[in-house]
Amino acid sequence: MPDGCRDILIIRDNAVSRNSLSVDDAHAKSNIRITDWDDCARVVQVKKGQCLSGFRLCPGLSVEGHDLAGLINDENEISLFIDYLAFKNSESIALVRELTISGVTIKTVAKQAGVSVRTLQRQLKKLNLPKPEYWLQLSRARLAACALPCRVPLADIALEFGYSDQSHMTRDFTRWFGVTPAKLRQDTTLLAEVNQLGAGNWTGEHISIR
Repeated sequence: MPDGCRDILIIRDNAVSRNSLSVDDAHAKSNIRITDWDDCARVVQVKKGQCLSGFRLCPGLSVEGHDLAGLINDENEISLFIDYLAFKNSESIALVRELTISGVTIKTVAKQAGVSVRTLQRQLKKLNLPKPEYWLQLSRARLAACALPCRVPLADIALEFGYSDQSHMTRDFTRWFGVTPAKLRQDTTLLAEVNQLGAGNWTGEHISIR
């Protein structure tokens, strides 16, 4: 499910120790993967016997494949590297955090940052981050999804989170999550997946260990 986060995934066989990605260093590097910015739900195929773990980066924190090339193949080393990235990119993280607050607009965030809307758009593009609209729309959908267990009418949830009506929210949910709000409310497993930490409901540190 799209969450506005990039993940550093460690892929290995179950027999491999958690403290090492692989016995062979060259092979180990090929077992580090970085997810992209998802804009819709998708199915991930996992081979039998594989174990996936890793780090979910906070919204607004990005990493490229070449950044990981020189790392020691150890989860503690990766964690320290993420700490460095978060410090280096603290401004972009703060900017994206403002864009994920319920009810904000691109204009208000740009004004608060002391720049024009076009400058804000250019800043995100320069940082290889999704457009401002991505953060606003995804965060709204995820926050609305977090309200589904409350059992209040869907129309009320739609209005609470700035949708023009229930149909508008339904189209948005189908776009992001592949299901309608009514179906998502009924599927507790899928709902729990949508409500994991990410854009709109991120709390705590700049990483979440998965």
